[in-house]
Amino acid sequence: MNSGLKVEAVIIDADFAIKIGRIDKFRLIEQVLPLLADLIFIHRHVYENEILILTR
Repeated sequence: MNSGLKVEAVIIDADFAIKIGRIDKFRLIEQVLPLLADLIFIHRHVYENEILILTR
């Protein structure tokens, strides 16, 4: 994907991460967001305790 839409960095807030992390069929945070940004910032607690726990 080289459409010029990729940004340098994004910050994912907890509400967005939790809602997106609940999509079981498609792992948006791990698969799609890296296509849109070089760096993705998310609070470690949110990712480890609320996103990963939903996918286990």
